[in-house]
Amino acid sequence: MTKLLTIGASAVLSTLFSFAGEAAVTETVLHGFQGGADGLSAQGSLIMDSSGAFYGVTQSGGSANAGIVFKLTAPPSGTGTWTEEVLHDFAVDGVDGTFPAAGLIMDASGALYGTTTSGGTIGAGIVFKLTPPTNGATTWTETVLHSFKGGNDGGVPQARLLADASGALYGTTTQGGGTEPFGTVFKLTPPAAGTTSWTEKILHSFSLSGSATVGPGADGIMPQADLIMDSKGALYGTTSQGGAGGVGIAFKLTPSATGATTWTETILYAFQGGTDGSNPAAGLLMDATGALYGTTVSGGDFDQGEVFKLIPPTAGQNAWIKGQAYAFKGGTDGSGPRSDLIMDASGALYGTTEGGIGNSFGTAFKLTAAPSNVIATGLVETILHNFTGSDGNAPAAGLLLKTSSGSIFGTTTGGGTLHNGGTVFKLAD
Repeated sequence: MTKLLTIGASAVLSTLFSFAGEAAVTETVLHGFQGGADGLSAQGSLIMDSSGAFYGVTQSGGSANAGIVFKLTAPPSGTGTWTEEVLHDFAVDGVDGTFPAAGLIMDASGALYGTTTSGGTIGAGIVFKLTPPTNGATTWTETVLHSFKGGNDGGVPQARLLADASGALYGTTTQGGGTEPFGTVFKLTPPAAGTTSWTEKILHSFSLSGSATVGPGADGIMPQADLIMDSKGALYGTTSQGGAGGVGIAFKLTPSATGATTWTETILYAFQGGTDGSNPAAGLLMDATGALYGTTVSGGDFDQGEVFKLIPPTAGQNAWIKGQAYAFKGGTDGSGPRSDLIMDASGALYGTTEGGIGNSFGTAFKLTAAPSNVIATGLVETILHNFTGSDGNAPAAGLLLKTSSGSIFGTTTGGGTLHNGGTVFKLAD
């Protein structure tokens, strides 16, 4: 199962794939963004349809410099130039969204869903749907499913949406919510029969004042990351700041009981900064045992960020146990990871760092368990690729596998041969 999230499919917490042999990994730039109509600054993880085409967003570029939604199609012969198609060009018109920062999801009909960080009726961002053309038409149709209003309603969504089996959408906003504008977790329910409006419900508003459940100052603030859902419908995520240590938390939201209206937040872990890690900007990954993995942008043993593991409480215990699975050292080792992790069938983890050689260009990495005959703690890192600038710079999004070939694909926010506009790249052995 790839990390292509589909509406109507069961919630999947792990991304399982196999990537054979890292000894001779080759990077190929499939597309370099050039600004203007082509888009600028690729953001968010890619998704892939059944034909092998990729979909994503750029945060700027387009006719109004407000971002685009794009599709990349492989050349018919398998070699040569990939073709970019702009599916939607965001317009600064007070209704359309502007500056998308998160990846997309796709439903069974091929429609795309996403968010923008601003735009909409008051400029606080939107949730949108793009419907494929029908009956010989060529234009995709945008529908604004929700326009954030700020305040209690939330605003400035930066994370990819999550869909449940009913077609409801879940996400986070970095601002808004209650009397303290520190972010929300929201749910959008599809229109009832005979109606056209989606219904928003705020599941949780983050607050420095806390609540009776989490206590003053313990709640996280400013969630930037994707959510995941377990088999019981509980949501898991991170906040980039707040918590008892002030530098972010990992949290769980449990659905309300029948007849109740409030979801219950549980703080799974509050980061303390320093060697403990700080400022998680990526979502969580859950393995088959229920353990959670994620990254922090800073902190760790070398203050260059870390990969962490949270182990669920054992019988009779309440506390989750945090371990540092890998501490980045900077330089060619990578630093500042912001991407979601993915996991293969052997338990190896893959991701990206924004920093790399000279702490500037970034890496794609793999983490595996130490060989049984080596005394070591944590995981062992293999650098799959160190970006050089001309082939991409500062990858901030997670990676995607094309299962038919075993190749890995991703985006960079900058770099490329023209205009530093970012790239779509391929890694293959």
